[in-house]
Amino acid sequence: MRTCFEAVKENTCNDKKFCRKLVQVAQRIKNLDMAKAFQHWHHTAQSIRQREEEAIHHGSRSIGQILNRLLKRRMQSALYSLKNRSQNKDFKERFLQRALMHVCEYRVKHFFNKWKHNVDRINLAEIVNTEGDVVLERNKAQRNAKRLRDELIASGYSPE
Repeated sequence: MRTCFEAVKENTCNDKKFCRKLVQVAQRIKNLDMAKAFQHWHHTAQSIRQREEEAIHHGSRSIGQILNRLLKRRMQSALYSLKNRSQNKDFKERFLQRALMHVCEYRVKHFFNKWKHNVDRINLAEIVNTEGDVVLERNKAQRNAKRLRDELIASGYSPE
């Protein structure tokens, strides 16, 4: 672009160089338009894929999914009202709005995944502590220790 303006400014009548640079500028603009169109297509495809996944999982909803959907709708409505109020604001505020939405969604997902993980751990601990050979051996060892303590107390040793 700079060389085009320099050629016009110098007025050197080097039309071939000027035309070549002008074609390069036009090709760059065309490539930028194609990139923007591809980006739009990519985001549309992602949106459609997400909608299809939500439709598949819609039938089997757990309490976590219901709460997640409710929170997402509340966040979207709040962000939509912010969008309407800040329609005439500059790009920075819109960028911060999108960043806030992504952070909120991530935090909600992280919270429910952590909750689910803790529930799984509690269930596993309950199963391990109430079933199996290890529990039987532990109970037997506890009975033996209590019997030995009772015998020591009976023979005259103090429990302290």
